Amino acid sequence: MTTLTIQNTLIKGTGDLTFVSANAGGDDMPNDGRTHLVFVNGSGGDITVTFVTTKTEGGLTIEDPAFVVGAGETAITSKFAANVYNNVGVLSWTYSDVTSLTVAAFR
Repeated sequence: MTTLTIQNTLIKGTGDLTFVSANAGGDDMPNDGRTHLVFVNGSGGDITVTFVTTKTEGGLTIEDPAFVVGAGETAITSKFAANVYNNVGVLSWTYSDVTSLTVAAFR
C-alpha cells in the first residue's frame, strides 16, 4: 500500500498533477475531507476502485462504495467525508486490477 501525497493545485486539467502507479495492495492518503482523487486507466479493461468505510449506523456497517474506471478513461472523485471513511485520519481503497492505472490526490 502506498500513501499518496496530496497536491495543492488550482486544477485546470489533470496535466498539472503528478501521478503514481496504483499499488496492487491498494493505496491510501491522509483525508481532511477536502481532497479529491483522479484515476487514469490506460489499460484495455475496466477497473473497479473500492473505498473502505469505517462508520456504522445504527449498529449496521456501511457498505464500501465502489466505482468503475472504464478502459482508457479518467475519473475524478468527489471529496470523502472524514467521519465515514477515515481510519485514524486515513482514507484507504483497493483496486480490482492495477495494470496501467495511475492515481493522484489533490485539493
